[in-house]
Amino acid sequence: MAPLPLIVRSAEGLTLLGGESEKLQRLACAGASVSKDGSELAVITGDGVDVFDPVTCNKIQSFRLDGVVAAVFSSAGSFLQIFRKATGPEDKNVGIWDVKTGEAVVLLYQKNFSKSSWPILQFSDDDSVACRLATNSVQIYDAKDFAKGVVDHLHLPGIQAVKLSPAPPSYLATFIPESKGQPAVVQIYESKEASKCQALARRSFFKSSSVTMTWNAGSTGLLVLAVTDDDKSNQSYYGDTKLYYLKSDGTCEGTVPLNKEGPIHDAQWSPTGKEFIVVYGYMPAKAALFDTQCRQVFDFGSGPYNTVRWNPFGSFICLAGFGNLPGDMVFWDRNTLKSIGNTKSPCSVTCEWAPDGRLLMTATTAPRMRVDNGIRIFKYTGALLEEQKINDLYQADWLPGQYVERPASPVSAKSSQKEKQPSAAAIAKSAAYRPPHSSMSASVRAQLFGEEDSNAGSGLSKSALKNKKRREKQKEKSETLPDAPEVVKEVNSETSSGDEFAKKIRALNKKLRQIEELKNKLSGQTPSQEQKSKLQQEALLREEIRKLELSS
Repeated sequence: MAPLPLIVRSAEGLTLLGGESEKLQRLACAGASVSKDGSELAVITGDGVDVFDPVTCNKIQSFRLDGVVAAVFSSAGSFLQIFRKATGPEDKNVGIWDVKTGEAVVLLYQKNFSKSSWPILQFSDDDSVACRLATNSVQIYDAKDFAKGVVDHLHLPGIQAVKLSPAPPSYLATFIPESKGQPAVVQIYESKEASKCQALARRSFFKSSSVTMTWNAGSTGLLVLAVTDDDKSNQSYYGDTKLYYLKSDGTCEGTVPLNKEGPIHDAQWSPTGKEFIVVYGYMPAKAALFDTQCRQVFDFGSGPYNTVRWNPFGSFICLAGFGNLPGDMVFWDRNTLKSIGNTKSPCSVTCEWAPDGRLLMTATTAPRMRVDNGIRIFKYTGALLEEQKINDLYQADWLPGQYVERPASPVSAKSSQKEKQPSAAAIAKSAAYRPPHSSMSASVRAQLFGEEDSNAGSGLSKSALKNKKRREKQKEKSETLPDAPEVVKEVNSETSSGDEFAKKIRALNKKLRQIEELKNKLSGQTPSQEQKSKLQQEALLREEIRKLELSS
């Protein structure tokens, strides 16, 4: 049973797993979304969207609509944005619905649905400002009074993306890709009267076909991950990436300094908004911590990583490698900047911290993975607390809630022995396939096929019984054989001296041959001093050979 509430959606339906019981068991649905505070749960059914209270499981609101594709709550949970299939241009298929009244406050037309551009309307944290990307412009709404319609237009020809900052005062980050020799540009505007004001910050760059823009918690800093489809250096099949940083007040903008070549795998702000972590470079990738001045604060080293996750309080960090990587996970304490545990979760698709900041869940979901679907829950130290297999798992999310930050618990000898880190083999190992007949007992085979059960009453398996019979035969054979006579080998410890004499004689004869060759070479010439000394040794060598021959 999950220690904290979980939303699990599988082929059997949606189930809300609580700390002590299961609620909304196997509710048929095509999708589910929860508000940021965890007070509302939207479930896409066959005839619309139902909104539940996850605590009481009571239905709050129902929206009867056909062909619903997606539904998501606004930041504060006041509105529910629903996208459904359009029957034509006249069909307003995107609606912003008031959750309390059930009435539509905005109806729009959007031809296609894309996860990268969803939700269509972006809301600030307090649901006071909303914006929408339109052709060559950004439409701005007063979310407190949608009856006013579009209150401002920010006209930007060629604009491709916009990102509304979360915390007020709200800012708009816009992106225009490079075109006709002009560089791509990211600009920051204040959402209030954006069309009448100049950009507060600006950064232009080449080699960018798309970007991912991420605001920090205080709306003071923006990370821009620029991606180009073509890598002219031919070092990466997936193109080239660059990471840029801008401050909303325009006091700082530039490229984040990275000291290793290769792609940028992930970049995530701390929930405090004061620092961020970047995972970058060819494998093994590097991970580094930067402050809001783009200065490197700490180097986490290298490893098979492509994912970084902060817990909701910014106190614990998980560096992991999923996708085509083996699933290594390393946990860090931000306060001490020390590693506090490591483990593995192979074949994981998603990875998210629990709202209490002390548990982390990995999930293997379909359609990315069709086998071994399920969830694993780890403690912030890497200890595996729970593993549950769920066939055809499509979605697994924590139910948000209000929790108080808790520091790392002191480690005692008893707890360290109790919380053993699971080995990769223990997690990844799956049972080998065995044909059904291999596990069939001899007695069952005897009943089914009329075989004689030779093991009846013995309690031994077939292989054990076979080994026992072989040992008995060997014992009988050894008893019938006559005693073999004892053979004593005498070993002569003295080494033959003849071999040593022969070796010495051969060496001396070799030296004599060298002297004879020297004589032939010096015929008619005056020998050097070294050659004279060598020639004088001839008589001594012959005398020594004679003595050796006599003694042998």
